[in-house]
Amino acid sequence: MEARVAALEAANSKTQLLLEAIQRLLEDKFASIDKRLDSIESRRESSDQTCPPPSEEDDGDGCRRRGGLREELKHNVKLLRPTTVHEAMNFAHEVDAKFHKLRLTHSSSGISNSRLPQSPLQHDVVPARTRTEITSGKDMPFKKLTPEEIQYERQNNLCFYCDEKFMRGHKCARKQVLLLDMGYNSSEEEEIAQELQ
Repeated sequence: MEARVAALEAANSKTQLLLEAIQRLLEDKFASIDKRLDSIESRRESSDQTCPPPSEEDDGDGCRRRGGLREELKHNVKLLRPTTVHEAMNFAHEVDAKFHKLRLTHSSSGISNSRLPQSPLQHDVVPARTRTEITSGKDMPFKKLTPEEIQYERQNNLCFYCDEKFMRGHKCARKQVLLLDMGYNSSEEEEIAQELQ
């Protein structure tokens, strides 16, 4: 019985030492967090005193601490997922330098600035070539292949589009819309075929 009591007291003292060590670690962590918060507050107070309010004429080269990042940089910096304010500022400077360099490269290569996007977020999702193909799709011939036709053309190594011999690098002579009938929901496909014709 005395051995159990001694073992419990030893375990209790080890547990007490462990709890004290954890408490010291937590106090150290919270102290460093408090120091960081104090330095952030002091920087914020000093920037409030030295930084004029953001103006509409500010092109991004002036003091922008109070106004935050320019809109075209916010999205890109968020994508990089910075863990500290210092990392976020570094990322913002790098992204800004990248876009500045990109604009300089385009302007020196003879491309007019009016064709360049004003911010990196303003870009076309669909290329112009695809848009013209879509708009002229009603003028293209329409061809619907059944599963049997698909199998026949595969066996004879024919192009699905123009029925010529298919080889690597083959390009069809004329553009057309092709609907491959894989035997799925045929009523929907018939509706699509009617719309295209």
